[in-house]
Amino acid sequence: MGYYEVPREATATEVAAELDLDASTVVEHLQRAERNLMAHHLDGA
Repeated sequence: MGYYEVPREATATEVAAELDLDASTVVEHLQRAERNLMAHHLDGA
């Protein structure tokens, strides 16, 4: 949906509406995924 585009093309609220989820749930899951990706990437460096 363009959440990670610059400039951002969709907000977390819009993503949440598309997925029929609460915006806070979407933000929480994205933050967790980003944290895990960064930890994995940095651990392998």
